[in-house]
Parts: sequence; C-alpha cells; structure tokens
Amino acid sequence: MAPKKKSQKQKDITWDHCKSLANRLNVKCNYCPKTMWRGTFRMKHHLAGTHKEVAPCQQVPEEIRDLFKKILEDARDDDELECFDDKDSQKKGSMDSFMIKGKSGSGSSAMKQQTINSMVKDRDLVVRDICRCIYGNALPFNLVKSPLFINMVKSISEYGRGLKPPTYHEVRVSYLKKEVDLVHTSLDKFKLEWKKTGCTLMSDGWTDGKGKSLTNFLVNSPRGTVFIKSVDTSSFIKDAEKMFELLDEMVIEIGEENVVQVVTDSASALVSAGQKLMDKRKKLFWSPVQPTVLI
Repeated sequence: MAPKKKSQKQKDITWDHCKSLANRLNVKCNYCPKTMWRGTFRMKHHLAGTHKEVAPCQQVPEEIRDLFKKILEDARDDDELECFDDKDSQKKGSMDSFMIKGKSGSGSSAMKQQTINSMVKDRDLVVRDICRCIYGNALPFNLVKSPLFINMVKSISEYGRGLKPPTYHEVRVSYLKKEVDLVHTSLDKFKLEWKKTGCTLMSDGWTDGKGKSLTNFLVNSPRGTVFIKSVDTSSFIKDAEKMFELLDEMVIEIGEENVVQVVTDSASALVSAGQKLMDKRKKLFWSPVQPTVLI
C-alpha cells in the first residue's frame, strides 16, 4: 500500500515554529506575540531576521534564526521558494503569491518588475491619502514624526484588510473615556510614589501665539515628572494674591502632606506668592528659578 501523501503544512518546516490561528487567516510566531497574514513566506523572514516585509523576531533562538537564513538562501539559490509556502498563500491577490510568482515561470524578470511597480504604485496611493488627510485637516507636518502616528500606521498595517475606521461616537465618547481612564490609572501609580517619597510642584509660565499667559503645573518625584494641568492666567499673572491662591489650590489638589517643595519662576508676583505660600504651609518650601539668559 502506497504511503499517504503528506500535507503541504507537514512538508514545510516553518509550521514547527508557528501556528495558524482560529480564523485561519493569520499565522502566529511560537517565540513572540507577532502575528501576520496567512502564509509562511513572511514568517520565514520574520524568523530569519531579514527585515524583508516584516519585523524580525527578537526572541527566536539563534540556531533557529540561522536555520531559516539557510532555508531562504537555499530557496533563493534554487529558485524554489514556492515549495516552502502553503497553498493558502498562493491564492490570487495575496502578497505572498505575488512574490512567489515573480520567482518562477517564464518571463520571471518581467514579472518581478511588474510586481515591484505595482507595490510602489500601491504605496503611492496610500501615502497620498494619508497626506491628503493631513492637508485637509490642517494638521502639522511633523505629525508623521510622532511615535503615536507611527504606531497607528503600524497597527493598521498589521490588521490588514477589512478594518473599519472608528465612528464619531467611538472617537468622541467610547475610546476617549478609555484613554482618560488609562491616564488616571497611570496617574494613580505616581500618586502612590508621592505619598512614599514626597514630590515637587513645578509651575511653568509661557505665552502662546495669541498673547495669552498660560501656566503649566507639573509634579516631579523619583518616579518621574507628570503634567497635571494648564491654567489661563492672562487676567491675573501679575497679581500676587491671585497667583498665591492658585498655587495654594494646586498644593491642596496634590496633597499638602505630599508636597515638600514648590518651584516657580522669579517674576515679582510669584516671588510674593511663594513667600505667602511658605507662611501658610509650614511643611514645604518655595524656590524661585532664575530665567536663563542667552548671550
């Protein structure tokens, strides 16, 4: 009796180092949380650390990484990379199948060039839409340098086809509430540190492009510095009594038992306010910071 023919997955050693998820559309690395769209083409590069079409695995053992480097090298030399991929990745329209077709059959050079051109064209359309969103909403160009923007694009890319954009309600209510809760949770950890070690309340005055005087309040402790709030002080920035009341309110908000120092600039109104604060709050001291003069 002839032996049963092995399935394509059994033939591919990659499946010993990854697994197909329940939706049968994604593949997950056995060594890290990374998941990717179906097929093992990208998984091989992920495990080999080639940086081709996918981020390298940071947790794969060195001997496994070397093994997949050798597999990719042999496949490139033999022009037989398609035999290492499962049949799902060969379906029409998948990125993996485009890459494989470019390596086999007659006219492979022309096919490769066509594949490269289509990939560049596709990116051009996507980047154009991203730029239009930035231009149309008058967003600053340096937004593209923001880690938050980069992480957003990465998350969208990894999700793949079928992602529905957030609704107006989700942006305005649902996820805004989640983000606020997350900030409060993070702030609670800082507050625990303030109780243990004490903290410094810092005020930072500045003027915006419209001439408004704003004062930022931050709290510093061994855990780090955290922003608390920004107050429009345009109407009373030179009023010592009003600035004293504002500083006193901030000490109460942070907790008098936690604040060991208050730091402000050396403007005359703040010097007077700082002295009054020390007269009232005997357990803290106030320190002025001299402005830096550039020569």
